[in-house]
Amino acid sequence: PAKFEVNVASQLHLNAPTITDTSFLSTPNARIDTTEWQFWVKMDFSPSTSNQLKAYLVSDQADLKSSNLNGYYLQLGATGSADAIELYSQSGTSSSLICTGIAGHCGKPTNTLRIKVRRDLTGNWTIWSDTLGGHNFIQEAAAFDNTFTSTGYFGFKCLYTSTRSDKFYFDDVYIGSNVVDLLPPQLIQASVSGLKAVDVQFDENVSLNSAQNIANYNVTNGLGLPINAVRDATNFSLVHLQFFNAFSSGNYQLSVSNINDLAGNVLTNATTNFSYHVSQAYDIVIDELMADPSPVIALPNYEYIELYNRSGADIDLKDWTIGDSSNSYSIANHSLILKADSFLIICSSAASNSFLNYGKVQVPASFPSLNNTGDVVLLHDQNGKLIHSVSYTDAWYQSNAKKVGGWSLEMLDVQNPCAGMSNWKASTSITGGTPGKTNAAKTINPDTEAPVLERASVQNDSSILLVFNEGLAEASALNNLNYTVQPSLGNIHQVHLLGYDRKEVQLVFANKLQLNTLYKMEVRAVSDCSGNTIADYNSALFGIPLKIDSGDIVINEILFNPKPNNYDFIELYNQSDKILDLSQLRMANRNSLDQIDNIYAFSASPYLFFPKTYFAVTEDKTAVLQQYTSHHPENFIEVANLPSLNDDEGSILITKPSGAIIDEVNYSEKWHFPLLNDKEGVSLERISFTATSQDAANWHSAASVVGFGTPADENSQMQSASSSNSNSITLEPKIFSPDNDGHEDYLLINYQYEQAGMVANIQIYDAEGRYIKTIAANETLAQKGFFTWDGTDEKSAKLAYGIYVVYAEVFDLQGKVIKIKKDCVLAGEN
Repeated sequence: PAKFEVNVASQLHLNAPTITDTSFLSTPNARIDTTEWQFWVKMDFSPSTSNQLKAYLVSDQADLKSSNLNGYYLQLGATGSADAIELYSQSGTSSSLICTGIAGHCGKPTNTLRIKVRRDLTGNWTIWSDTLGGHNFIQEAAAFDNTFTSTGYFGFKCLYTSTRSDKFYFDDVYIGSNVVDLLPPQLIQASVSGLKAVDVQFDENVSLNSAQNIANYNVTNGLGLPINAVRDATNFSLVHLQFFNAFSSGNYQLSVSNINDLAGNVLTNATTNFSYHVSQAYDIVIDELMADPSPVIALPNYEYIELYNRSGADIDLKDWTIGDSSNSYSIANHSLILKADSFLIICSSAASNSFLNYGKVQVPASFPSLNNTGDVVLLHDQNGKLIHSVSYTDAWYQSNAKKVGGWSLEMLDVQNPCAGMSNWKASTSITGGTPGKTNAAKTINPDTEAPVLERASVQNDSSILLVFNEGLAEASALNNLNYTVQPSLGNIHQVHLLGYDRKEVQLVFANKLQLNTLYKMEVRAVSDCSGNTIADYNSALFGIPLKIDSGDIVINEILFNPKPNNYDFIELYNQSDKILDLSQLRMANRNSLDQIDNIYAFSASPYLFFPKTYFAVTEDKTAVLQQYTSHHPENFIEVANLPSLNDDEGSILITKPSGAIIDEVNYSEKWHFPLLNDKEGVSLERISFTATSQDAANWHSAASVVGFGTPADENSQMQSASSSNSNSITLEPKIFSPDNDGHEDYLLINYQYEQAGMVANIQIYDAEGRYIKTIAANETLAQKGFFTWDGTDEKSAKLAYGIYVVYAEVFDLQGKVIKIKKDCVLAGEN
């Protein structure tokens, strides 16, 4: 008995040690004649000769393993998928089969049954079952055997291997007189099963004549009587109704009358409500995920997915699927209504009992394993339409402490279902998550930004792919009037919304694209899933990419020693006059044997690189943009892996898939500006496109005034052919008034020099020569730029109006010093 327990669902549960064994539990019982036995059983496995149940209806021994036992037992499991309920007599160590039920009724991966057995005074046995665990019994078998006419015990004997030692559940055991049905059938529910069809479920089997009388049914909203009513061929408690008119979205009421059960009891009149709803994207959303339940905080140690119905209508999840990018699994093969504004916990069969106290639970055909560090979860309706997807990473926790396990990911605002990471975070519940109820992290987090067209690429000579920054509303995305191309490519023949995140639109044109032609795609009136619409034209250029030759692309900037918790980046420049495709390039470095190694693609799909533009490549675009200012954040490519970039010295190569080298740099930290005290977070910038990539003199540390890096922008140290030969510092305006009126509120201290890497010290003095403030202290300069002075002193205090002096010392590595003194006037109203 110690191997059995009563679980949280008040079920008898085998919870034995994980070894191969046989366990039993028996109770005294003297009834055998004119007796009915009933019990509910769940075996969370597919039975076999090693894993099976024997339910002893009759036994003269309390020890169900006794070799002297005489009696009768039901056996569940022995022959795989053909397993049937079988009745045996046992005399000592010998057993004889009396009768066999319906093949396969206990051969499923999980078996939940309610079994009823009757024996009369003379030894006639009849066996019924409901394979869904309800009370809609169908007859399994009948036989005669009167070998034993007395009994002392009833019990269950479980035969199991180590992996099945906790997979047996029992409930609702009854032994007594035959239960006489005196109650009429009850109407359980009606659910739409087709465009013109409704399934009606009763709580027990109903008679054929009353079930198939169409006059016994009536539906509101103009549907009236059905044109056909058919009782299910195997489930006599289910009736299929067919109507003349099709349903439209809305709520309906079914009236039922004069329905008899098999005992002749009559349901006089009953009603039930149902709704018909054509599912739309985001009607039901995945709003919580437990991807890594260990170490446990307070919830069961199982993964789960939570669904929330935000549609405002009750939705039947029959034949819906849940899965990932590789597999999808049926949520339910029977009617499963998820009511409006309610939750459903999806979990494995092993986890189901553990979550019963948290809310409504459903076990799909198989539970998709959720990877700890990131995965995609997809929800499709019965027609295969994508309703919602979540593509998470462990960065979504927004907490290094919580991403190690035990905490769920929760959606912040269910009205903003496709915002991605910005609408998710780790649960704030003290239990680690909120399965079956409103998320602890819930907050108002609306999406108020319209979608943006990020880029366009060519798939073939008549098809292009548009990539947006967020998921799109299907109707607006598929409207071909929202897209215009110059020069024209004729009519758009097809529009497809692609990707589980709905960020991609494929356009197929009547005419073919021409070589050496730059096209402009303009998009308007396209909405995201929150209803924000592109009001003005968004545009992107595209054209047929050409072959990449050596020298077309150069490595233009490298950050190989980033600040702590930041990321390396490399920057490319297309110095050709051609449209190129980055997916046709690889990045790599050299190993200790000088072999090309650590080869990674820039993009798995076409990614256009236009003439005279820059592209930054990094593993974390967000982190790099937090560290450096870029005027072209759209010209970033985020990749899963960059080749390893050592902090002291290393190599970076750009190659074709064949291995042909397009450009290569073998860099060293010695190339940095020698006077830099700290080289962490400072990129190396190319000075000239015309000088070779391997010339150390062609590289310089990024200027401090630009934050030591210019990813996806022109280099701060770039030498321009049109640069002025003058070396100068100028002030503008000479008279300024910092009164915050928007007119000459500050002093601009402009500089311009021929040589890259000049260093400046700039101070402010008053007319009497007294020190006021330092504007620049050993600042590394770009070729040109400016500083500002707001007319305050070192402590940010307002200064008196009058004449002030800007004093600058500018020097280079050869020791040449340029001293400059210029005056200005701080003006204002007295």
